[in-house]
Amino acid sequence: MITEQRSSRVSFAVRLIDEFSTLLSLVGTTRVFITPSGESAISKPTGYHVFTDLTQTNVTVRIENTNYAPREVAVNIPALDPRNPITALTMKPSALYPFPPGSTLVRGIVVDAAQHPISGAHVSVDGDAVSNDSGEDGRFVLYWAPLDEDHVSVVDHRRLVKVGNSTTIVLHVSHPGFQATDVTIGIVAEAELKLLATAIVMNP
Repeated sequence: MITEQRSSRVSFAVRLIDEFSTLLSLVGTTRVFITPSGESAISKPTGYHVFTDLTQTNVTVRIENTNYAPREVAVNIPALDPRNPITALTMKPSALYPFPPGSTLVRGIVVDAAQHPISGAHVSVDGDAVSNDSGEDGRFVLYWAPLDEDHVSVVDHRRLVKVGNSTTIVLHVSHPGFQATDVTIGIVAEAELKLLATAIVMNP
């Protein structure tokens, strides 16, 4: 009996980077696939997600993991290095991400005037690079990497996040379907969670 052997050809690979931990692996189960066809990548122990034997030259890759905001990216396969056809993507943790103790966080929710959650609202710290989007339930989380002394102000023995010369944190919230709004949330202490007691309301 003759057994036919067929080798697969690597089309390209996706390498995913956790923005918070900067590790080359994500927390939890990750699905990497081509949309809309649904062709899934093969997950390797090395952390790479590999697509093989693709006939298309331009594809849209979608990454889903409940601990991160979903992401889609267009990939032009012929434009990749044929010797090392890898696309590296950074994934933003969602509100469900298991942040370790001692993380500097702000958690809140964005709603409309009827108190319905708003998905996809972009929440950023005014004057800082820290930002994230709200999930389907309207919840968002903002997180800081370990802070250096230029971004900390010590007040009454507490280390507070400093933006510019101020420890008063202002959030800028935007969404294509609503009016942008600014919300002052006060101080954020290093290595602590600040939970916003009041929802952020956006008006049409």
